[in-house]
Amino acid sequence: MDVVSLARQYGGRIAFMGNIDVRVLESGNRPAIEAEIAGKMEALKSLGAAYFWHTDHSVSPNVRFDDYRFAMEVYRAHAAY
Repeated sequence: MDVVSLARQYGGRIAFMGNIDVRVLESGNRPAIEAEIAGKMEALKSLGAAYFWHTDHSVSPNVRFDDYRFAMEVYRAHAAY
């Protein structure tokens, strides 16, 4: 399920959690990580949808700590609304 599509349907009636693609985090590709997170956060923000940070699956040991920390920085930069 796509959290942005669900937010369009249910808007401010429920909160959402997860749906950050862990495979993107595993890739270590910083521009892709930023696009994955910023794109979803900005869309959710524009829809007024409440959101709790999490990936779509457990964070695997294939995600480097520095990449996860970068992901959290991107999230924090786009989370305030």
